[in-house]
Amino acid sequence: MALGVAPEGLEGEWIHRHEEDRGAREVFVRAGGALPPSRGRRHLALRAGGALEGSVPGRSDAPEILSGRWSLAPPDRLRLVWTAPESGEERFRVDSLETDRLVLVRVDVGRQPDA
Repeated sequence: MALGVAPEGLEGEWIHRHEEDRGAREVFVRAGGALPPSRGRRHLALRAGGALEGSVPGRSDAPEILSGRWSLAPPDRLRLVWTAPESGEERFRVDSLETDRLVLVRVDVGRQPDA
């Protein structure tokens, strides 16, 4: 995104719409929107001040709860640092951001939650 991304635009709850992923591109929509049936979806909650909560489908289809911190480096680099239940890091480029849709491109993987 040429003009950069405002952190406030990323804040909120996002659900992975994996049906639209292509290669390293991952598509998320705001929580509460209509989604096709799925056995489980990754969930990200980017809170004001950098708090990060999330979940991924666990081994028994029950969500595995995650927590950590998030940050945005200008103009468009999103960093997720997971601290529980295990530590790790994910880095993305924000490809596009709309009111109800977020497209991320994975640029580096330290530990990727099992999604």
